[in-house]
Amino acid sequence: MKLNVSLKIRIQALLFILVLSSSAIYGQMTQENDKIYNFVDKMPVYSKGEKGLTNYFNKELIPIISNCLKRDSDLIASLHIVLTIDKKGKVIDAIFPRPNLSDKCRSELKKKLLTMTGWKSGQLNHKVVCTHYFWPISCLKWQ
Repeated sequence: MKLNVSLKIRIQALLFILVLSSSAIYGQMTQENDKIYNFVDKMPVYSKGEKGLTNYFNKELIPIISNCLKRDSDLIASLHIVLTIDKKGKVIDAIFPRPNLSDKCRSELKKKLLTMTGWKSGQLNHKVVCTHYFWPISCLKWQ
């Protein structure tokens, strides 16, 4: 059963990335005038793996979301994050494609994500490239 949920999330992520690839984001340039790719041979990898991403979310992002809930009274049932990982493995941008966050909450989350370390850059044709990383998080419950 867990595999099916994981497979569903991956399929949703791929479909979302496909939509992004047909938009203007595909040709977006970084400060170094590099293309940002949505599909590459090797996607960016978080050094601590999927479990590490979950731990990062729980430790670093949940407190921000909890504060947003208290302040804004908005229920956040899912969160979709698109991180831009540069050639050096640095998070250089974070966007939230689904507008279910207040501007202040979005800003606080983005500020935190831009300090995230531990990424290994994506590769295309054996060259390190800037890449989008889609990070869907769903079924959140706040009490």
